[in-house]
Amino acid sequence: MTRSRNSLSTAAGSLALAVGLGLRVWTHGNFAHFASGFFLGVSIALLILGLARPSRDISR
Repeated sequence: MTRSRNSLSTAAGSLALAVGLGLRVWTHGNFAHFASGFFLGVSIALLILGLARPSRDISR
């Protein structure tokens, strides 16, 4: 992974986290709960992808 991909994933994950938390706090309804959960899940995945260090194990 390149550094730009890491920063892009981290930025997108932070944005998805903000959107998910905003939907969770300021909206009501079944679709809003689904959308907030979706954005929170996507943000967790993107933040892990952006912050994880690649393995340098070459013995494979």
